[in-house]
Amino acid sequence: GRKVNGKPLSADIALNAADVGAYSKGETYSRAETDKQVNDAKTAAANANNNANGRVPAGRKVNGKPLSADIALNAADVGAYSKGETYSRGEVDSRVNDVRNSANNANNNANGRLEKSKNGADIPDKNVFINNLGLTEARQKALNAVPQGRKVNGKPLAGDVWLGAGDVGAYSKGETESRITEVKSIAHNTVSGMRLSAFRNYFWGSRDTR
Repeated sequence: GRKVNGKPLSADIALNAADVGAYSKGETYSRAETDKQVNDAKTAAANANNNANGRVPAGRKVNGKPLSADIALNAADVGAYSKGETYSRGEVDSRVNDVRNSANNANNNANGRLEKSKNGADIPDKNVFINNLGLTEARQKALNAVPQGRKVNGKPLAGDVWLGAGDVGAYSKGETESRITEVKSIAHNTVSGMRLSAFRNYFWGSRDTR
């Protein structure tokens, strides 16, 4: 009545993997297959780490805004005025033209009334003269006008000025989108690395019978 793993010895017996609480060869990986998959996982993890080392850290900020999500910089973020806080180029040009026209009108009017050779020296009260010509506002505008030698972020106002993101210490739209893409890639690689690590622990730690 003696038995081996529940099978009586009344005849020859053949035990299989299930009889001894093991997986059959078809139900599990061979040692070589397991080693290969573990090595592949290690290589992928190393590549992910090397790739992450060349990326922008997730805690990096742009003008004080973290790159943990998409960011949108506005004028205040780069120390500039918004469109609603300043005049457009067209509005400035219009106002400048108004001043020029006023000045031209004043010159034309003066040419018919004063001796050019005296250059206005014969005007007894110049302030009253300016008021009579209606140039008080034009004079104030001229006094408050920005000097031509003035600069904006190092660029002279001798002509139209166009400031880019680099002129105000900011990233351009293309640079910002590139960094956002890099951050998303880091997040993806990190999740992939965690999955590979779990895969390695499962097959290497619990399945290896060496």
